[in-house]
Amino acid sequence: METRKIQKTGGSSYIVSLPKWWITKFNLKKNEQVNILTREDGSLIIVPPSLVKGRGRSKTLYLGIDASPSEILRVLVGIYMAGFSEINIISRDIIPPSIKREIRKFTKIAIGVEIVEEKENEVVIKDLLNPREIPILKGLRRMYEIAMEMHRHSLMAYHSGDFELIEDIVARDSEVDRLYWLIARQYQMVREYGMSGEDVGTNPSLALHSFLLSRYIERIGDHGVRMAKSVRVLLERNYRDEKVMKYVEKAQSYALSIFEKAMESFFSRDLRAANSTIEMVEKLIPMCKGILSHANKSRGPVAISLAYISESIRRVGEYAGDIAEDTINYIMESKKDAKI
Repeated sequence: METRKIQKTGGSSYIVSLPKWWITKFNLKKNEQVNILTREDGSLIIVPPSLVKGRGRSKTLYLGIDASPSEILRVLVGIYMAGFSEINIISRDIIPPSIKREIRKFTKIAIGVEIVEEKENEVVIKDLLNPREIPILKGLRRMYEIAMEMHRHSLMAYHSGDFELIEDIVARDSEVDRLYWLIARQYQMVREYGMSGEDVGTNPSLALHSFLLSRYIERIGDHGVRMAKSVRVLLERNYRDEKVMKYVEKAQSYALSIFEKAMESFFSRDLRAANSTIEMVEKLIPMCKGILSHANKSRGPVAISLAYISESIRRVGEYAGDIAEDTINYIMESKKDAKI
């Protein structure tokens, strides 16, 4: 870390000189403007013009002859989440149709990106989304709402025998994933590229904790898919043990109440609610064990599905507890004083 003396010029102006290596690195000239961001703790971040509002953040991806479609999709998602605003995909030979399909698939599932140029051996993708259109907290709340619905609707599908609803639950997981990628991307913009809180609707601390929470919600969404698929097996096997399903409903309702309370404690920065949420998780464990004990009396796919349902309900509660713990960390970090 470098230190610089504060100098006074004129009657009320103070200046701090900038390191020469930094000026050279970003090719700054005399009288050129830089951006100054103020963090919650009062510290300042100086951002060169090239890193503001998406400029200067491009990534070139060179395709080898043995690149696979699944590989290209994973790499594109990684580049997107890292916050790059332009992706140049280049190949020495003609890009195979299978690779082109995965590239187009990526632009359909990632929020805000489009193909702006396409040749036989090159594709250029650009981010056209204004981050202000979907602030981080708005995206996080939407993730939470979708994941909550996925779990609630799984048992609705069981009672109604609605296979179409089950397929809809599975499809909704992609929406949770897309929002997770976007929040990760916006967090990286704040952390690495100095985007201001005004640009993404948050500050660095809130961006970090929103990203951490989005990871837990993404996993809760995955368990929503597992719940739905397990319910489908029960319906296909015509499983109708009402006593067991009452255990399932009670445990799921309680797990979702933990999830709801954890998220609301984060949005409201309620320290007491976050603490009480963590204490709720312990009561969920015996409920899930009760489902397992009945699952052991069944056989084959039904027993496996009930075990999966029990595990998914337990994981929802445990992830909600993790959300509450991170909420406490965020509150302690963001508030000068705290009371319990």
